[in-house]
Amino acid sequence: MQSDGLSVAMEVSESPSQQKQTEQNLTEAVTEVQPVQQTSRMAPIASNERIEVLDVIRGFALIGIFLMNIEFFNRSTSEMGEGIPHGLTGLNWLAAFGIQYFVTGKFWTMFSVLFGMGFAVMLTRAQTRGSDFIKPYIRRVAALAGFGILHTVFLWPGDILFSYAATASMLLLILFAPVSLCIVGAVLSGVLALVPGMGNFYSIAIVFSLAGLIALYLRNDEGILHGFCELIASLSLLFSIAMVAFTAKKDVALITFLFAVFCFALSYALKYFHRKPEQKPLAFGVIYYLSIFIFLVTALGYKYAVVNQVNPVAAHVQQKSQTEHKEAVGDAASAKAVTSAQEAEDKKKSEKAAEKERKRIEENAEKEQKSAEELRLVQNNSFVDLAKFRAKTFAQDYDGNIVMSFFAIALFLIGFGLVRLGIMENTRAYLPQFRKIAWTCIPIGWGIGLASAYLATEYLPGKNDEAFELALFMQMLSYLPACIGYLSLLVCLMHTRCAKYLRQLAPYGRMALTNYLGQSLIASTVFYGYGLGWYGMERAKQVVFVFAVVLLQIAFSHWWLARFRYGPMEWVWRAITYWTLPENRITPAR
Repeated sequence: MQSDGLSVAMEVSESPSQQKQTEQNLTEAVTEVQPVQQTSRMAPIASNERIEVLDVIRGFALIGIFLMNIEFFNRSTSEMGEGIPHGLTGLNWLAAFGIQYFVTGKFWTMFSVLFGMGFAVMLTRAQTRGSDFIKPYIRRVAALAGFGILHTVFLWPGDILFSYAATASMLLLILFAPVSLCIVGAVLSGVLALVPGMGNFYSIAIVFSLAGLIALYLRNDEGILHGFCELIASLSLLFSIAMVAFTAKKDVALITFLFAVFCFALSYALKYFHRKPEQKPLAFGVIYYLSIFIFLVTALGYKYAVVNQVNPVAAHVQQKSQTEHKEAVGDAASAKAVTSAQEAEDKKKSEKAAEKERKRIEENAEKEQKSAEELRLVQNNSFVDLAKFRAKTFAQDYDGNIVMSFFAIALFLIGFGLVRLGIMENTRAYLPQFRKIAWTCIPIGWGIGLASAYLATEYLPGKNDEAFELALFMQMLSYLPACIGYLSLLVCLMHTRCAKYLRQLAPYGRMALTNYLGQSLIASTVFYGYGLGWYGMERAKQVVFVFAVVLLQIAFSHWWLARFRYGPMEWVWRAITYWTLPENRITPAR
């Protein structure tokens, strides 16, 4: 795919007629590269049109996802993101540590990048053939959301599919919807969020707002988004100066100053890549993801190192010394005023800290209650009661799945950009770049993750809140470089003697949806009370269990795809997407 085709795709205007013309222009740009016969209707992708390296990477990612997820078939899902369980030793601790810092987070990010690639492949094929894309993809996303809800309720509440459906919807808004629709959606969702009991609509409002901002950057040449960032940066800088000049809240001033620096840096990066339209999706995805977490790590690092590390004894001694000095020079009235003001300030801080602690205790008590209820149900033999509990929890907390799309959209754009630039269709031509990325990004990702382990490896409420919060966001920052490094390493290995072994993962990756749901079906049947009841398996044994299941699934995938074109769930998904029943059984040649 040539880069000029991408620049046309990114300049979709806001009127329906202009949008239609843009899609026509892109179709012409694509067909100039590879003329094909025009068809009026999309059809499922043929096996000879697949990009093999993507199937291999997808299969590899599935293994990593199962290694991460298996823990929460033996631990409450409400404890996700709380690090290594307390009290592990020996092989169990080693397994938990290795997965936490070399696997966790690296593979759902990789899967997100792959999902963006799949979107780009489907869009490119539709535009090449002159067939409709929007309606089939809306059905595809709706089906994925349905799979996610059913997966959550009936198998396992740690589902990722619903979040992917939300992110794919955002990508559709970014590339095709009028910006005015994003504005209206944001306003209406914000109004609905004000209605009692409908606060979850805030997350939907943010989705519309974020989609509109990204669309402005990708579609326009006027530099609206980086101009907006410059404005926010300037206002933040002025605010930080005012805080220093007229208040004593130096910590707030510093955080605001850091935010201003962040916005200026983001504006510069966006402006630089704005000159290269064909690189916009890839560049924005990388910049957006790294910018968010670099800012959060910087702010939390300051909070951890300064605000929460002040020695109260030293502060009291300094205050007492200042008061005695004023009294010594005869300024008793002034000293008394200073003391009274300081006492009032200390009282205010104490009350604020007490309120914060009260909320933290209430939240932890609520989480422990929910965790205990989940534990009771998964060890019980009632499938119906467990499904009811999950359905109720999903209805209350579905916005958490939508919030994940705020980060996943960056990864979708990275995958989308890699395919639209033609990089994944001709990886051999980019091998030197892939090697450099692998050698650079993997050490960076591992280094940041292991540095976070120095701060905290497990969450101890009330004891290491700030340290663990900083460690958690450092880990999240490490996900992207490690993920891109792993992906690049796999691409490089596919051009070595290792390729013949790695290709064994291709059928496994082609049946990714079937195998992902199959992992949950097998694990829930083995570990939950309505099945074999093996809940609480040791961490090291979980790793052995994962590889045993993966080997069985790889063998099954090879067997199935020797007889059928698509996996069972892939066939259902395609039937809904294309609103037709794809031919599936392979007829032996005579």
